[in-house]
Amino acid sequence: MDALQKANKELDEASGIAMQLGFYRTILALSRLGWKRLRIERFIDKAGEVYQECRNDEGKSLIQMCDEETGIEVRNDAGESYLDTTYLNQAKWKQDKARFDKMPYAMQRAYYISVRQHMKKWMYAQIMASIILALYRKERWSFERIRKFLSVHDEIKIEFANDIPKLNETVFNETTMKYIYNGEDLILLDKQKGITA
Repeated sequence: MDALQKANKELDEASGIAMQLGFYRTILALSRLGWKRLRIERFIDKAGEVYQECRNDEGKSLIQMCDEETGIEVRNDAGESYLDTTYLNQAKWKQDKARFDKMPYAMQRAYYISVRQHMKKWMYAQIMASIILALYRKERWSFERIRKFLSVHDEIKIEFANDIPKLNETVFNETTMKYIYNGEDLILLDKQKGITA
């Protein structure tokens, strides 16, 4: 496996971990805020749609979109701002793109490897940006309601740390929602049908 393939594989693994942590914590937070199972299921579908929609827009990162639309800047676990990175900040990328396009292929490849290695620490922030955007766009939540959600979400983050099996088990125990991760996506077993209360 060459260096670029290895970097891509590691980024995919980091993305899977971030997806599970972000969505399991979100499900628990919404449940603890009084949401019922069907409403949570539908919201998770909406958040997934926002995540895919924004990922398909190469003009801006999810984190930049979230900041511009909601006024909430999601930082990574180290407290770093997307404004300090080139690949998450459209304005910086526009400045650097002309120089990048003139680089020899080997240097461009080295840059791609470096970006993928650095992106691992931004995957959870990207997931959280998609969740916040979904609350804002799809649920029409105000800044204050999102702040309250994030407070509950942070409590869950402290309670479970990064223990994915324990989070998944607690999601099932508190909501009866059983998820499996297939290496690319979270799959909900036994989806409910009906009208959201």
